[in-house]
Amino acid sequence: MKKLRRVEVIYADETEIKVDGKTYHLWVFITNKITVFVIRKSRGENVIQEVLGKHFKFTIVCDGWKVYVSYTKNVQRCWAHLLREAEALAKKHLSGESLFDGLRRIFIQVRAITKNTEEKLRIKIHNNLAEQKLREPIVQRKIFGTLRNEKGTKIMEILLSLITTWKNNQLNPHLEIAAAL
Repeated sequence: MKKLRRVEVIYADETEIKVDGKTYHLWVFITNKITVFVIRKSRGENVIQEVLGKHFKFTIVCDGWKVYVSYTKNVQRCWAHLLREAEALAKKHLSGESLFDGLRRIFIQVRAITKNTEEKLRIKIHNNLAEQKLREPIVQRKIFGTLRNEKGTKIMEILLSLITTWKNNQLNPHLEIAAAL
């Protein structure tokens, strides 16, 4: 986690997961090279502090869940989430239409400016990177329904973190596990 705490941009997201029938939260924190999954009872700021430390100085790209903003002011809202929320507001309130149109125009400009940067540095202006890393565990969750105990949560978060990090670095998880054993 020390390496994770020194990166300039981190993508984060969380989703529910059942442990012994109780609601827990599967969190993901990702950089271009490192992915860390944790499963905790809490969906609060304390989880972010546990993973990133109390004095994380860099930027978190996220969906806008309030705990990220209470943790740090260096939050980049995911454009996809922001545009969806603005569009929903525009549908409910006439005054929201100009906000949505303005945000959409800004997004198109930002996208054009950052296109080369994204390709070269793999820096994204959205949070889809974190959401993508949650998709496979979400499918697994739908198949198995619930983890049985705390020991199972620990095993799952370690395996998810290792396998995803290996894949991020173009390593073969099967070979890496075999080498580790």
